[in-house]
Amino acid sequence: MLTIVAVMRMILAAVTVTTGAGVILVGGLAPLRVRGVRLAGWVVLGISHLVCRIFQVRVVCNQPATLRGHMGFVFPNHLSLLDPLVLLSLWPMRFVAAVEVLRYPIIGWLTKSIGTVFVARQDRDARKQARGEIVAAMEQDPHPPIVLFPEGRLGPGHQLYPFRYGAFAVAVNKGISYVPCGLRYRPLDVVIWHGGQGEKLLGALWRLARNPGPVLAEVIPLPPVFPQPHDDPAQLAMKALSDIAAALALPPEPATPPSLAGTASAT
Repeated sequence: MLTIVAVMRMILAAVTVTTGAGVILVGGLAPLRVRGVRLAGWVVLGISHLVCRIFQVRVVCNQPATLRGHMGFVFPNHLSLLDPLVLLSLWPMRFVAAVEVLRYPIIGWLTKSIGTVFVARQDRDARKQARGEIVAAMEQDPHPPIVLFPEGRLGPGHQLYPFRYGAFAVAVNKGISYVPCGLRYRPLDVVIWHGGQGEKLLGALWRLARNPGPVLAEVIPLPPVFPQPHDDPAQLAMKALSDIAAALALPPEPATPPSLAGTASAT
C-alpha cells in the first residue's frame, strides 16, 4: 500500500511540475511583473507550494516578512532536496546553482525561468567568473532575492559545514545586504539527501514519497546584515555560521567535509 501511495505522489508531483512548466511557457515570457517579480516566479511559487503538499511537507516560518521584504542575498544551510522548494513556497527567489542542474529534465528549464544563476566551480577562474555573474544578475534586477548556500555542498543535518566566504566578499564589495537563514526538518532522516555520498536525486525523492507521515520544514530567517566596506568576508562567514547554528541548536564548530577529512587528519 505504501508503495502505491508513493507512486501516486511521484505522478502527482510530475504532473504539477509539467503543468506549471506549460503555464510558464505560455505566459512566462511576458514582461508582466507582480510586486516587482516576473510572472514565472509566482508560477514557480505555486508549483513549490503544491509539491510540498503532495509530499505532506508543512512549511513554517517565524518571520516570513524578513524574506518577503528583502532585496539582496539569502544564505541558508543546505541539507535536503527540499531546500529550494521550501524557500520558494514562501516567496519567489532566485538561486545560484551548479551548471549541471540545467541537465535535469523540466527542473533545469524551470530554474532557468526564475533567473537562476548557473555557475561552474571546477577551478579558481570559474569561481571568479561566477562571482561576476552573480553581481551582474543582482545589478540587472534586484527582485527577487538571490539564494546562495554558503556550505557549497549538502550538509549532514546534525552539524554545519564551514561556510565559503566568496559570496560574503561579493556582499562586502558591492554593499549587498544578506539574510542568514536556518533550515530544519523533522524527521531529518526522511529528507536528508546524501548526494555527496553518491545518492541519486531520484532515490532521495523516492524515500520522501514513501514516508507515511508528515514532514515539518522550519525556515528561520535571522535579521538582515548590511556589510560595510571595511568588513572581513571570512569573519562575516564565520559569524553567519555561528548564528545559524545557534538558531538551529546545532554545535557551533563546523564539521569537516568528507573530502577534507584526510587532509585535516594529516595536519
